Amino acid sequence: FASCEEKSAGVSSSTVAETTPAATIPSPPPPIEFPASYIGKPVTNFVPSPINACVGHVDTIIRTESGIAAGGWAWNLEERIPFENFLVADSSGLVIGAGNGGVSRPDVQAVIKEATDPNVGWNASGTAVDGSIEVFGLGAEGAEACSIGKAEVPAKS
Repeated sequence: FASCEEKSAGVSSSTVAETTPAATIPSPPPPIEFPASYIGKPVTNFVPSPINACVGHVDTIIRTESGIAAGGWAWNLEERIPFENFLVADSSGLVIGAGNGGVSRPDVQAVIKEATDPNVGWNASGTAVDGSIEVFGLGAEGAEACSIGKAEVPAKS
């Protein structure tokens, strides 16, 4: 999968991160329920048709007692809607978690003009990993996905 920066047709996800004060970026969520049958399987099993028309960012990632929690924003440029569902994969491409969209992020809408809906935020949780994660926004019917971004998991304290 190509990075969102490569496929966003000139829209930079770093623009929001650079112009949004840290205090306005939402905190990661508590762990959510996700299909246990996805865990440990290659993300490519669930995202057979990658799309190259999204923009987004992983704004926050923390370790929790039960694993990791992450949050950010994403916009489907092809369908012109926010993503509703997300998968989280580890650096080897195995699914470690999932999440949901629908979080209000008017700060993103103010910078990313293509985002016509303020509910572009997402929250996800997953099992504990070291290294990096990659978050995928799933298309409306779940048959396609777009890489929203990668982030390093904080070191264990």
